[in-house]
Amino acid sequence: TPVEGCPDGLFTLSPNPASGKVTVTVGSLTHSSALKGTSPNLGEEFFLTLTDAAGHEVLRKALPAGTDSVDLDLSHLPAGAYFVTLSTPTTTGTQRLVVK
Repeated sequence: TPVEGCPDGLFTLSPNPASGKVTVTVGSLTHSSALKGTSPNLGEEFFLTLTDAAGHEVLRKALPAGTDSVDLDLSHLPAGAYFVTLSTPTTTGTQRLVVK
């Protein structure tokens, strides 16, 4: 479920709720905003962060520009609510993820 302030089309999580793994599918908005970065290097990488309900960072992963999807291994996480944040040079969005 998108959290307030997450731009539609930035990314999707599937399945949600999840167990074992979740696939983060990067939307076209992410690709276009990564290309509008302020650096002269077109196609900057973006970052995926997973935090628990208390705000502790559980995972941080750099994704190269052009990444369409990435699978996250959730098998080591206890059941509960987490937040997945995708940050590009110009946009950040967060979605709630439930781990069963």
